[in-house]
Amino acid sequence: MTQETGNTQFTRNPTFFVAGGTLGLDSPSYVVRAADDALFNAALAGRFCYVLTARQMGKSSLMVRTAQRLTLEGVRTAIIDLTKIGTIGTTVDQWYLGFLSTIKDQLKLHLDVVKWWEDRQALSPVQRFTNFLRDIVLTGKKVKPVAIFIDEIDSTLSLNYSDDFFAAIRAMYNARATEPIFDQLTFVLLGVASPTDLMKDSRRTPFNVGQRIDLPPFKRKNSQNLEKLQQGLEDVYPGQGQRVFERIFYWTSGHPYLTQRLCLTIVERQQVKKSRWTHREIDAEVERLFLSLKEKPDINISVIIDKIRSHKQKEALLNLYLTVYDEGQIADDEHSQIHEQLKLVGLVRAENGNLVIYNKIYREIFDRNWIKRYVPNVLKTISITTTSDAEKQLISSTETDILSKRPLPPPYETTTKVTRTQPGFIILLAIVAVAAVIGLLIFLWPSRDGSNGEGGQTRIPTSTFAAVVVNTASPSATAVSPTQTPTAIPTNMMTPLPSGTPTQTPPPTLIDTPTSTIEPTPENQIMAAQNASIFIEPNANSTEFGIISANSSATVLGRSEDNIWFYIETENEGNVIEGFASVSRFDWSGDINSLPIIQPKFALVIADISIFEGPSVSTALVVTATPGDIFEVHGRSTNNSWLYVAYDKDAETFVGFAIANRLDYGGDISILDEKP
Repeated sequence: MTQETGNTQFTRNPTFFVAGGTLGLDSPSYVVRAADDALFNAALAGRFCYVLTARQMGKSSLMVRTAQRLTLEGVRTAIIDLTKIGTIGTTVDQWYLGFLSTIKDQLKLHLDVVKWWEDRQALSPVQRFTNFLRDIVLTGKKVKPVAIFIDEIDSTLSLNYSDDFFAAIRAMYNARATEPIFDQLTFVLLGVASPTDLMKDSRRTPFNVGQRIDLPPFKRKNSQNLEKLQQGLEDVYPGQGQRVFERIFYWTSGHPYLTQRLCLTIVERQQVKKSRWTHREIDAEVERLFLSLKEKPDINISVIIDKIRSHKQKEALLNLYLTVYDEGQIADDEHSQIHEQLKLVGLVRAENGNLVIYNKIYREIFDRNWIKRYVPNVLKTISITTTSDAEKQLISSTETDILSKRPLPPPYETTTKVTRTQPGFIILLAIVAVAAVIGLLIFLWPSRDGSNGEGGQTRIPTSTFAAVVVNTASPSATAVSPTQTPTAIPTNMMTPLPSGTPTQTPPPTLIDTPTSTIEPTPENQIMAAQNASIFIEPNANSTEFGIISANSSATVLGRSEDNIWFYIETENEGNVIEGFASVSRFDWSGDINSLPIIQPKFALVIADISIFEGPSVSTALVVTATPGDIFEVHGRSTNNSWLYVAYDKDAETFVGFAIANRLDYGGDISILDEKP
């Protein structure tokens, strides 16, 4: 069954969630936003409006619902989809005739539009267009208000006569002062364009009339409006709706299309999914739908890629994007053309006066590797006219500072060079290597988070061994010099705490005689029925910290969300190893559901990375790390782009912020403590 409003058709869809296209008037998954009332009230008051934003944000669905509400208030409405009029090979007369014929049909006017148009050949097309609206549409003894919705206005930007069209709309608005009849006519423009795009000729006055209606993502603070989405999931998976939706929101940040797409996918898995959804299983669906190189890109991703590739200012856009990518957020300049264009592409959004990457899905896909692979020219010098001095400074600075690897500040660079030229450096490396090998042989590896099954294991590189051993005598990393005098290294400072010049102080060795702080009770003690690997995450493919031998005891601290893994703590040679081990390897008669769900505590470095004092590359550099190193995770930045971590290196503990996408962290970043 279909319904029609204006010339836009939509179908009653028995499926609760709808991914793509215009949602029907009776669609149960339509989410009401502040824009719904803002647009309705403005149009009802006769104000010109425009909803200009990226694709698949819900513009057309908003338009259809607003038109229906206005109709119920006695306003005559017409919806013009400009893509149906056409642009290729269309003459100016054909284009205007197509526009006016659509208005005639939807407003049910009794008139031969073609004859009317041809009878006035002496007038210009734009004059005939204006006269038609004034003399035909706004005529009668009692004229009712008329609202004309013009969708897909960006399709006109390639026309050489579009400036005249938008100038005519502006002229009708300005004519209200002398021709009150135009008070009864309002326009609502919708599309992927900025107001400055609508008038291409810089010699003409910009399109500067109308009220802007923003269309932001779904907001968690308006949870009552999102309850219907949660309920749609709850109806299919009782007891799981809210939890599943929260994980979906974690990935989409409320992007309308991506949220509907993921919800629909989860619901469609009903026939094969009989157990509870875990975060990792939802993440796997995200991987399959959006991140996998094996699958054809989702239409949403393809649209963004095409938009970037074809954009005349793609180098400037990508320089700006990379700045946001590295910084996490930057101040949004509403007067900047480049800022506006990047928002229209859809990669970023405005949030509390800042530009941020729209969601985690985009951040995962559109990383530095993607830009280098698909748009190599971004690495070259660019020359472009910008709308603000700040933009010019941004583009020139990002060319050498953001796109290339940021060099270490002089103090760190100097220290590194001096240290490597000292005679004792080779001896230092030899001692560190011996200490690491000894530690490896006695399996003193600490652990953190994860989730899946026993199997193919990845061992921690020996260079990171000392950084992850948990000492029971002190919660912080502890080391002793050859004199066996222990020195505790605090972990709550932003700058390194030196324990002596590396070339003068011998490397630390692990303390092997601490007093255990574990207080086991019969309820939380388990016995290993067979040897069990202990992993950083509840996933056998994650980094392995150590092994608990058969017939050895451990303390159960918690479990993974899917109940496949215990989070245990066990003592070995005076050191405590902590991490995830498969439930199947232990004898335990307790109720696993009574155990708390444990989030991963550690992250594996997967790319060269720096730790900064703040969640920004513009703050002071604390230290650098290499792939294979281990960070202890203590929190996150406000926008979830940075993790607040502690890193043990050369008998010192460094604390600060590291970019999250260069770390393999299996936990839910959004639930970590927010750090300033």
